[in-house]
Amino acid sequence: MKKGSLPIAIAVTGHRDLRPQDIPILEAQVEKIFSQLEQEHSSSPLVLLSSLAEGADRLAARIALKRGIKLVCPLPMPRALYEDDFSSEESKKDFADLLDKSDEWFELPLLSGSSYEDISKPGELRNHQYAFVGAYLSRHSQIIIAMWDGNPVELVGGTTYVVGFKLHGIPPPYIFKQGRFDQEEIGPVYHILTPRATHEAPEGTAGTLKVIYPDAFGSDDAAKSNYDRVMRDTNRFNEDEISMGSDLQDERTQSASYLLSGDLQRLKEKASDVLISCFSVSDTLAIFFQKQTLKFLGVLFAFALMATVVFELYAYLMLDYPILLLLFFMILGGAYSVYLYTAKKAYQAKFLDYRTLAEGLRIQFYWKQIGIRFSVANYYLGDQHSELDWIRHALRIWSLPFTEDSKKLIETETNTEADRWNLLMEDWVKSQHHYFVRSSKKETNKVKKLNLWARIALILGFLLIAFNMIYQYFIGHTPLLTFLYISSVTPIAAGLFYGYSEKRALADHVKQYERMATLFAKAETRLLKLITESNFEEARNLVFDLGKEALKENGRWVLTHRERPIEFPITQ
Repeated sequence: MKKGSLPIAIAVTGHRDLRPQDIPILEAQVEKIFSQLEQEHSSSPLVLLSSLAEGADRLAARIALKRGIKLVCPLPMPRALYEDDFSSEESKKDFADLLDKSDEWFELPLLSGSSYEDISKPGELRNHQYAFVGAYLSRHSQIIIAMWDGNPVELVGGTTYVVGFKLHGIPPPYIFKQGRFDQEEIGPVYHILTPRATHEAPEGTAGTLKVIYPDAFGSDDAAKSNYDRVMRDTNRFNEDEISMGSDLQDERTQSASYLLSGDLQRLKEKASDVLISCFSVSDTLAIFFQKQTLKFLGVLFAFALMATVVFELYAYLMLDYPILLLLFFMILGGAYSVYLYTAKKAYQAKFLDYRTLAEGLRIQFYWKQIGIRFSVANYYLGDQHSELDWIRHALRIWSLPFTEDSKKLIETETNTEADRWNLLMEDWVKSQHHYFVRSSKKETNKVKKLNLWARIALILGFLLIAFNMIYQYFIGHTPLLTFLYISSVTPIAAGLFYGYSEKRALADHVKQYERMATLFAKAETRLLKLITESNFEEARNLVFDLGKEALKENGRWVLTHRERPIEFPITQ
């Protein structure tokens, strides 16, 4: 079955010293988990994150490879040092074989304060590196499979540690926290009861599966609901990509061109290629669902105006034609049907979600081009934690193998680096500046046109009422019903014009676009000066801050539209 491009990421942790007699049941249980996830989320590919330690890590890796699941291997330290922990030459060969079969592997940087010599021997600092990779596994996956005996042994970097990261959050120094009250990115642990060969067996049957949910949600049901939403929204994205992929291929090429201009092929890295592809999918889907949202919003307001025209026509001019009431109710029924259809298709929610995802990927791409290794998910949508968890997961998974190590940057003394900065200026900073200037003018014109039509309708209504009063008082004794009819419709039409502008948040758009145009204009001036001076390090810091500001502004944009959902206009 065809799969989308956004994976569901599963990480594995567990004991190294498995009992030989338990291995078949453990393999069967891991395979069952993979199979169940593939059935429940059939449009989503799976990816397994495994550090390939002896025992549980490799068991899950073999099952993943057998099922054609992508294998990504973050190593806790330089490979040569890591292999020192393996029990035999045969184990090292097994590790090398699995690493060769993986889709990607990489070494995590050393924690601050550690050196190669510090972690080259057993001890606390080496253990902290194992805890670091456990934190990485936890943060970059939706699910952790823990082959664990359940004994809460607080060995730094052990299985208990990793399970705790997923259920309760990751503390410093394994994660950078911006504030004391940062939201924790937590999730379920699929605990497979796993006795250890060197310890007393726990109570229960080996291989028994239990899903453990974080207690931060207040109940297992609430936690499961949140987890199910993340998985459902991830799969929904993949379903949309699959269903519309072939029809929107040209649009994907156009979207990719928004990131690239000129010959960037020699500069792109593998991760950048992935980001370009992911951006083009997200951006294309966002544009499609934006058009659908605006189309159906316009239809709903048109129905509302039609219903008003028909009902007022009956009330003022055609009381002898009750069929107009039937027509009125038919129009209302049509409007409500369109509303229900739009709500069922979730056009607006998809537009907002996919646009949010695309904007995060845009910034991630440009950060990547100049060596910024932080994930945009760290700085994005903190106020929308439960609703948009799936987007943060998507940004982290698509950004693999990014590590949060700002010291490991691309060299700055090469022509290639200078080319990167020039392209970044053209493709992002200048391009975004021009985009926001154009968009501000465009949205301003829309607001003016809608306001103009609303004012014309109001003034026409007032003039007709005034004329009718003068006519009835000085000329005739009965009102001009046609004029009364028109004057009763025009204020409602004016309200609908204003309501349409408000629902689309056009005035808010103008303010936001003006702020962003000013932001990118300042950045353009400062960045050009820094590049001219070859002060690439400060330029990198500026781009880092610019990206965070752009993410913050996009977050405000998302909140603005989430506060204005499409509603049945008759009831507004």
